[in-house]
Amino acid sequence: MLSRTNASVTHPTSAWAHLLPKEKFKAAVRRIISIRRGITFGTTNGPAGDEPGVDPRRSSAEASYGHLNVPCEIEIIDYSAIRFASKKYTNEEFVNLMNVESSEPVPRPPWVKVRWINIGGISWDVLKALAIKYSASVSIL
Repeated sequence: MLSRTNASVTHPTSAWAHLLPKEKFKAAVRRIISIRRGITFGTTNGPAGDEPGVDPRRSSAEASYGHLNVPCEIEIIDYSAIRFASKKYTNEEFVNLMNVESSEPVPRPPWVKVRWINIGGISWDVLKALAIKYSASVSIL
């Protein structure tokens, strides 16, 4: 026959048990954020965790999005604390300005501190030139 003893059994305690409620909440939120960062929707071009988007250098991208070709309203605004300049471009002028074959940055006057590129419309030639020049992927919804 087995006998029971009243000896206390020690169980390992987790660090979670000693946290204040506010700290438990923060830890739970951080955990949820880290889980959600690992989830991506749609197709990615690389391993899990890569930013979603389309690699404009792939021929499959041209086949998938080459039909998106409409005239865009493109405006480049250069400014600094003391000066401002704005110029409008057509699709062809903008693609030529980006000069994707060159690794040199797009020329801008020395006084320019910020360059804002505003593109009104969706056209594959414009998005492709912009993405290649600035080494980014294109996200098309």
